Amino acid sequence: MIRAGSRLARRILVATVVMGALAVAAGSAPAVARTVTVRPAADTYTRSDHPRSSYGRSGKLFVKGPRATRHAFIRFQVPVPVGHVVTKATLRLYATSRGGKAGVSLRAAAAGAWSERRMSWRNEPGIGATVVDRATRYAKRRWVSLDATRLVRHGGRAGMALTTRTRRPRSFASRNARKASRRPRLVVETAPSSALGLGLPLAGGRYPVRGVFDRDLSATGFDDEAAIGFNFIDSSPNADQMNALAGRGLKGFIWLGGYSNTTCSFNEDDDWIRSHVAAVASSPAVGAYFIDDEPNPTACPGAPAQMKARSDLVKSIDPGPPTFLVYNHPDRLKLFAGKVDVLGLNNYPCSVADGCEYDKIEAQAAEAERLGVRYWGVIQAYGGSSGYKVPTPEEVHQQFVHWRATRMEGYLVFAWRYPKDQPGVWVANNPAVQAQLAVENAR
Repeated sequence: MIRAGSRLARRILVATVVMGALAVAAGSAPAVARTVTVRPAADTYTRSDHPRSSYGRSGKLFVKGPRATRHAFIRFQVPVPVGHVVTKATLRLYATSRGGKAGVSLRAAAAGAWSERRMSWRNEPGIGATVVDRATRYAKRRWVSLDATRLVRHGGRAGMALTTRTRRPRSFASRNARKASRRPRLVVETAPSSALGLGLPLAGGRYPVRGVFDRDLSATGFDDEAAIGFNFIDSSPNADQMNALAGRGLKGFIWLGGYSNTTCSFNEDDDWIRSHVAAVASSPAVGAYFIDDEPNPTACPGAPAQMKARSDLVKSIDPGPPTFLVYNHPDRLKLFAGKVDVLGLNNYPCSVADGCEYDKIEAQAAEAERLGVRYWGVIQAYGGSSGYKVPTPEEVHQQFVHWRATRMEGYLVFAWRYPKDQPGVWVANNPAVQAQLAVENAR
């Protein structure tokens, strides 16, 4: 009789779940490019001079600059085939006024389930600081195209805002326009993730980045993790590790030594970075460079600038793969916006005292979207230290449900073998959570 906790039993259970999950995914995702036109799920505008009024029934969307400012909002529910990622998204608007020199700017907006009939200036969603695209000098009664690819990286909700600097209103037909042919639309082009040159297997759904912290206890350090669909493997800047991953079509996110919140300096100097990044820069298995885990800008006010300098140094040696850091305080996330290519968001929701508070996920994502930054979700799969509880398989699933409602570009699961002194609570020794992760990775 095989003991339930044995390695063989775990592999049998995980392999069974993986095969079933992948069969579903493979049967629903033909590896061809696709284009779909999506109509808005909601749209409206707000006015600073009428802060309590709602305009969700209007046939037009208005934007206006200083004094009696008006912001327009559009939300789409974007379908993306399993195994595909968005390659291009174009917002098409029918102009009911001329653009002029200022025109209109497209920005990110928090993609929460706001109501167009109840939104007003007082409760409008956050608007990103970055202008994603701009259209100027367009004619009245003509279609305007704005590149929205950065706002629609994966399926699910996509929130957008329109702004302008001019004091003269700009207007567009809304989804309530009398002529249906003039209503907004989003043209979304997708392709299989394997076609993007990422070298990532299609063993999962719409997220090309499916990572896990820690290596497993197999001979390679990733056999068990790869078996349940992870394709981004915790790694060091080691050529042998990169060669092993490349041979399996996997990628590594590479830890570069991190930062000390005690000394307010990096643990490895610039010369170490130059030599070690150069040693692996030519490998196709390099997926991302991990700059730091939770730098503390309160203890070290210079940390954000140091993160930027370290990221710039890495990019000067290997400009292709993204740099990222992990951070857990939404209210200070703005300090690290633009300092690295991607932010990992890890304000873990499940604690012994409060259970699982999934609104923490929504708060992190909303702030990242307001800032207009790229981000990966960090899924909590551990407990046993710092007051965190070990999530059940259902609680792991609910984290994925909430993260998938955001615009995360991928995710990292923390962690395979943590806390180091409590193997009884490790994912490595939890076949039920492994099975759930296999299902999530295949979606």
